[in-house]
Amino acid sequence: LRELRGWTQGQLAYKAQTTAAQISRIENDERPGVQAVTIGRIALALDTTVEYLMGQTGEWSGYAGFGNNGSAVSGFHALTGHPGQPPTGVFGPYTDFTSVRFNALAILGAVMHGRRTGNGQYIDMSQGEAALHFLAPECLRYLRDGRVRGAEGNRDEHFAPQGVYPTAGFDRWLALSVRSDAEWRALCALAGFDDLSNMSVEERAAAHDELDRRLETWMETRPGEELEAELQSAGIAAHRTLDTHELGDDPQLVHRGHFIPVAHREFSNAVVESSRLTLSASRAARPGTAPWFGIDNERVLSEILGYDGDRVRELASADVLS
Repeated sequence: LRELRGWTQGQLAYKAQTTAAQISRIENDERPGVQAVTIGRIALALDTTVEYLMGQTGEWSGYAGFGNNGSAVSGFHALTGHPGQPPTGVFGPYTDFTSVRFNALAILGAVMHGRRTGNGQYIDMSQGEAALHFLAPECLRYLRDGRVRGAEGNRDEHFAPQGVYPTAGFDRWLALSVRSDAEWRALCALAGFDDLSNMSVEERAAAHDELDRRLETWMETRPGEELEAELQSAGIAAHRTLDTHELGDDPQLVHRGHFIPVAHREFSNAVVESSRLTLSASRAARPGTAPWFGIDNERVLSEILGYDGDRVRELASADVLS
């Protein structure tokens, strides 16, 4: 943000009533020793909000502001993985994905308040605390009976059996979730589990280990494509796990136009992912080209760093930019 405004560290420091050294420390993620009031002044100077991973105060306030840390501290990681094993963690910096939505709502509220009253709003949000909204059932469970839920692998408290099972071939798998008694009876008919077809969901959950073993025995010698087609035709939620090169041919992703072909300087078949949302009145933006390493070299060197053409060409000829 500072560079987009064309400010030096000293200029931002002046506007935020701090020092260039403090600005440098913050930009290099050296947060310990930086006061919350300084962060607030910088945010005010840049017309942005303040978001702390674990809040401004308290023993966890000094945690580095990475969403991976927020996911772990907030309790998401403890629910992932298999019982008795280290957590696998949720995908990516999870709280970065969720908590920014609260920021967006807060900003809209502040804009509405400003238009109505002429007064601004100071927005201070703890990313980890906001993310707890997405663990509401587990928080309520703990408040109700004091039980802290742990990792349960791929299992679900409402659906059984549910899991990811091996199929024929090297490292080939199929995900399966039985969501009703009717689906269970259909699965039993396909797999030849006639002796199990009358089990209730409670009975299936209690016997999950044994059901997993029988499903593995049934699936492990059969092609995943064949199993997927049979199960889906019977109305059972099932899908193979796909490698990256297989995703481009996935019928659902093809139907939604998820992968967009774009021009690339070096490759003839580059694609980028489209928006995850399909809207009735708006189309997702389609980039003209795919990015490549160094695509912004000239803009960064010339417009941001102020290098002249001779300096840029000198760096290029010395293979610094390749």
